Amino acid sequence: MFYILGICDSGSIVNLIAFIKLFITILTIAVPIILIVTCMLSAFKAMIDGDASSINKLFSDWVRKSIAAIVIFFIPNIAFLVIDLTGSDSEVKNCYQTASFSRAKQMMSSEKANSNQQIEAWKQEQRKKQEEAKKKAEAEREAKKNERNQQKNNKSSYSVGYEANGNKTTSVDLVDVNTTDLGCPVYYATFKKKSLRFNVAVASEVHSVMSKWCSGFVSRSPYTDKIETAGAYVNKKGYHGRGLAVDFYNNWSYWEGNKKYNPYSGQGSATWKRYQTFICEVCNGNENCDKNITYKMYYDYFKPIGWCWGGNWTEGYFDPMHFEKTDGGCSVVTGNRIKCN
Repeated sequence: MFYILGICDSGSIVNLIAFIKLFITILTIAVPIILIVTCMLSAFKAMIDGDASSINKLFSDWVRKSIAAIVIFFIPNIAFLVIDLTGSDSEVKNCYQTASFSRAKQMMSSEKANSNQQIEAWKQEQRKKQEEAKKKAEAEREAKKNERNQQKNNKSSYSVGYEANGNKTTSVDLVDVNTTDLGCPVYYATFKKKSLRFNVAVASEVHSVMSKWCSGFVSRSPYTDKIETAGAYVNKKGYHGRGLAVDFYNNWSYWEGNKKYNPYSGQGSATWKRYQTFICEVCNGNENCDKNITYKMYYDYFKPIGWCWGGNWTEGYFDPMHFEKTDGGCSVVTGNRIKCN
C-alpha cells in the first residue's frame, strides 16, 4: 500500500479530504433524517386514508428505510472496521480522522513559508554564484593586465643582433626619450606625448634632432607649432622593432592659394605623385625649398648624423615620413627625381 502520509502531508490534499469528510458527515445525517421524515409522512397519509393494506406495506418500507438510514449513518465506522479487520495501514484512518480545515490552513501556511525560504535560499545561491563569477572575471582581468605590464617591462631587452654606430650588439636595449623639454610639444595622432621609445644607441641623437627641429622649424612659416609623429619603437620586424626608426609629419598639409596639399600622407606611388605635384606647384620644382618640411629636416638634421630617409626610396616604396639609422648605407633615388611639365 502506498504511503498515504506522503499525501496527507500536503495542505491542499488535507483540505480536499476535509471537504470530503464534511460531505460524508452531512450525508450520514441528512439521509437518515430524510428517510424518517418520508416514512412519517407516508404513515400519516395511510392513517388518514384508513387503508389496512397500505399500512402493512408502509411498515415494511419503514423497516427497509430505517435499515438503510442506519447503514448510511455508520458508513465511516464500517469503513474503519473493515480496515482494522483486514490489517490495512491504520495511517489511512488517522489521515481521514485528523483532516480538518484548520489543520489544512496551518499546513498550507507552513508550506508557503517553506517555499518562500527555498526561493530566498535559491536567490542567495544565485547571488553568491554571480559574485563569485564577478570576482573571477575581475581576477582574470587583473591577471591579464599584470601579464601585459610584465610583457611591456620585458620588452626593454631581447636578442635580435644588429649594428648601430659601428658597435656590434646582440640585444635591443630601449629607453624612453623625454619630449617635454624640447621647446615644443610632440603629438602622436591627437595625443600629446611625454616620451618616445628608442634604442639606447640613438636616443641622444633623436633628442638632439627634435630639439633643433623645435628651435629651427616650429613656429616659422610655413611650419607648424608642434612636432607630429606616427610613432617610433613598435614590437615588429625592421628598424622600428630595433628602436632605430621614427616617422614624422605623416598627415602634414599645406595650403597654397585655394589648394590644399598633403605631400607626405601615406607611402608608395600615390604619395610619390602627390609629393611631385607639391614640389612642382609650390616649390617650383626645387625639393630644397623651405616649404618642403620633411626634406629639409632630413638634409639639415638627420643626414649629418648618418640617418636615412624613406623619401629617398624608389617610387613604389616612397615613404617620406620615415627616418632610420641603418646598419649599412642608405638607399637613394638616382637621376632627376622631380620632373615638372
